[in-house]
Amino acid sequence: LAENSNLKEVASLLKSNDNRIKVFAVNKLASAGAKEFISDIAELLSGDNKLQGFDRNNVIIALGKLGAIEYKDNIAKCLHDISNFCDAVAVLAEFGAKNEVISALRMVVSYKYSFETIHFQSVVKAVVSINASEAFDDLVLLLKKHGNQDLKKEIINALFFLNKKESNELFLDMLSAHDSASKATALFALGELGLTEYKGEIADVLVHEKDLWLRIEAAVALAKFQEPKYSDEIAGLLEQDSEKRSSDRIVWALGKLKAKDHADKIVELLKIGRTSLNSNLVGACIDALRELGASQYKKEIARSLSTSTSAAMIALASLGCREYIQNIVEMFELSPYDAMRALVMFNSLSVQSDLETLLLHDNWGVRCYAAYTLFKLGCKDSVGKIKRLAKWIELNPCPSEKLTVYDFETNTTKDFIVADLLNQIVQDLENNKPKK
Repeated sequence: LAENSNLKEVASLLKSNDNRIKVFAVNKLASAGAKEFISDIAELLSGDNKLQGFDRNNVIIALGKLGAIEYKDNIAKCLHDISNFCDAVAVLAEFGAKNEVISALRMVVSYKYSFETIHFQSVVKAVVSINASEAFDDLVLLLKKHGNQDLKKEIINALFFLNKKESNELFLDMLSAHDSASKATALFALGELGLTEYKGEIADVLVHEKDLWLRIEAAVALAKFQEPKYSDEIAGLLEQDSEKRSSDRIVWALGKLKAKDHADKIVELLKIGRTSLNSNLVGACIDALRELGASQYKKEIARSLSTSTSAAMIALASLGCREYIQNIVEMFELSPYDAMRALVMFNSLSVQSDLETLLLHDNWGVRCYAAYTLFKLGCKDSVGKIKRLAKWIELNPCPSEKLTVYDFETNTTKDFIVADLLNQIVQDLENNKPKK
């Protein structure tokens, strides 16, 4: 229909009784840049024919694409529906609607609705994107109220971006506060921002503070500063954490500081973590041994493949323990994304036959990760089998699904539409293009 109809015919579908057809029409008109139909699209926000819930996000995004700033008040009303909040605040930020974005921030600070971390993160990003320095105090309130570490990082960086001088003064004042929560937040912030000029104050907390929690926060901050002279002091915290509630963070710090003298202690903790089924501790120990380049403990790492699959696979690959390649292949079905990363790091063509067999797996995700691994390994003679998979994907319900892949050049992840990714893989292999 979209291929053979003019935009007026597509716009007529906005009055359909089927919400799926309305959404189709909205997205088609937005993609075509059809500004003459902005008012018709906007009616779906509040008119008698309006869309509800997540369907309404398509209208919000479309109005953003079309630059329909005259409808910012209509979009702002959608902030009161948590299913529309993230897209609404993002579009309002695109419009430069500072007052509306700050109002959205105050909504989440007051916990007016059942907001989740994703809602907090979206409004913090919006505040930064429009450089809303007026929101500084509101962000401070949110920082003090919320405990999620990822959100704290975003708020701290937002505060630093909006007002560097005031944020530094804030964190120093919090470091001198009497309550532990404020001190812990300050330590986290100073470490996250890399403010090495305050390492003396942080080291004082590590050495003299009685509260173990605060000493661990100080240890993590100093590890971010790459201050190896504190390694012994930090390692001493392991004995004080008798119940192993925070030992994973201490181990993380030792790994970052390349504290090879304490590798034996980390291995002992790895064994304790496996026995007590403490997956956080096991993962932290494996990551630390990888950071230390401790290949002599490869057997202990391999024993953890079933309990901390991701960390163990990546550690064995990073340490070049090729004798475990087949073990990782055998776990491809369990954790295809991590196995893909590890096998590409090994860069071994010996797994080609196994991966081609996985192209026929019942789970389409396993099949697609196997295809991507073959591509990254440069297995050009597998192109025929990957092409058959690409055709199967086109004929089945998952071509619009996204696949997260790892970019080995930037050490980041990217999401691709499955059908698009497979077709690009086939094209590149057939044209003998270099792996991207």
